Amino acid sequence: MSITHPLKQGMQGESIADLHQSLTALQHILDTAEVDSAIFGQSTHESVKLFQEAHQLTITGEIDEHTAAHLNALLSASRHEEREKHEEHEEHEEKHEERERERRDDDDGDDDDDNDNGGSKGNGGSGGHHPAQYTVQGTVRDANGQGLANLSVQVFAKTLRHENLLAEGKTQPDGSYTISYRPPIDTSKTNEHFNLIVKVLNAQGQVWLVSPVVFDAQAKEQVDMMDGSATYAGSSTYEALMAAIQPSLDGVSVGQLVETDDHQDITFVASDSKQDPEEVMQLVVSFRLQDLADLSPEVFFAFLHQGLPTTIPRSLLTASDHFKQIDLLLHNALSGIASLSPSIQQNALQQALQKNIVPLSMKADLDQILQKLQTLQVSDVLEQPYLAGKTSLHTMLALSTLPQQSYTTFAQLYLNHQGTSHEFWQT
Repeated sequence: MSITHPLKQGMQGESIADLHQSLTALQHILDTAEVDSAIFGQSTHESVKLFQEAHQLTITGEIDEHTAAHLNALLSASRHEEREKHEEHEEHEEKHEERERERRDDDDGDDDDDNDNGGSKGNGGSGGHHPAQYTVQGTVRDANGQGLANLSVQVFAKTLRHENLLAEGKTQPDGSYTISYRPPIDTSKTNEHFNLIVKVLNAQGQVWLVSPVVFDAQAKEQVDMMDGSATYAGSSTYEALMAAIQPSLDGVSVGQLVETDDHQDITFVASDSKQDPEEVMQLVVSFRLQDLADLSPEVFFAFLHQGLPTTIPRSLLTASDHFKQIDLLLHNALSGIASLSPSIQQNALQQALQKNIVPLSMKADLDQILQKLQTLQVSDVLEQPYLAGKTSLHTMLALSTLPQQSYTTFAQLYLNHQGTSHEFWQT
């Protein structure tokens, strides 16, 4: 796939679809309707302008020769990086599978030692041998991925028309459970098997969640359950990163980490915890932005980890210049996130949840977060220089007869206006 030129607003077709795919790959958020119809609309125009600004190109909002060349170069580099990551992942998976095989071999050896009859399947003995005690374990979570404590969990043997209770237990504070039971079969016969299901009861003792049938249940089964029939994707990138670096912090809070000539905190923590220094820096910036705005670090991490805003360099460590420019970086990051359109902000947060970048629990607060981002955007508009000048809109309004309590309303109207500045002042 190669980006052609020229491309501009109003155009539609395969070349625009390629452009959308490229911008999305570079973490730009586009209007779904434009993507579905492969049309160069307003959100595509704005994304191209952001790309041109970030790469110091002439800002036109159209794909000219230089913009196409930069896009194609970045996409080529990105594809090369993805291939390298894929190869590393494949190598990691192979090593993991090898370790699993070794572990299973060790487990089989342990079972042989415990076999009173002196033989099991595969070692020259007669017939197989199943453990007398079976175990099912898992975690019960709510729709936001949080573990639920003190719920009753029941394990049943399942046939076509009947269910037989085998054992029951309670979930732990983190929502996990482990239940041991005796299998309802003759464990000395290898051709016998049974199926099981797991049920979770609510506080009133009524069946709340029911697992799919586990056919041919084995000695150890994992059955995780989640409200809403969703599948828990595991710890988010944010949670996993926080957990990984915690032992390396030595009592220092994440927001206090620096990367100066005297203290290389971030590279030390990253190396000690075997994490990407840039991702650790994303955490540091997110925690520092929390101190500047009434939003949690997870919100800012959702944007930064996806390369937003595109008006700041992808390498936050480089942009901080050994933390000599950290205040400027924080200002530009906060202003850039605030200036994103509400639809792009919403899409970015939703994608961060779908990609498991941030905790699923953030989903419940999404509307409130978006409202706070709008408030942040209004404040940013008031403090930014008006148009190309140096005087802020707040200062200009102070020279007018408009009451100060109306500044926020004025700024919101200014943001919502779709026409030119001249037309706005005329209205």
